[in-house]
Amino acid sequence: MQKANYDNLYLLNNEITKYSSNNNNWELEKASEIIHKSLDLISKEKNQTSTLITFIDNSIKSKLKI
Repeated sequence: MQKANYDNLYLLNNEITKYSSNNNNWELEKASEIIHKSLDLISKEKNQTSTLITFIDNSIKSKLKI
């Protein structure tokens, strides 16, 4: 799943490069949509990382109490 998120992000980056090189307004709107999708993927990744860190912290704390 993690790799899939990064693959999607790279695909979106390639799309935005393609669309932003064209001055057509429709293409710029498409690029804007892709930026938002990229930001969503980054946000999900950040949340997953935060959840993992919390889990690790709690696991370490519980093992130290034993």
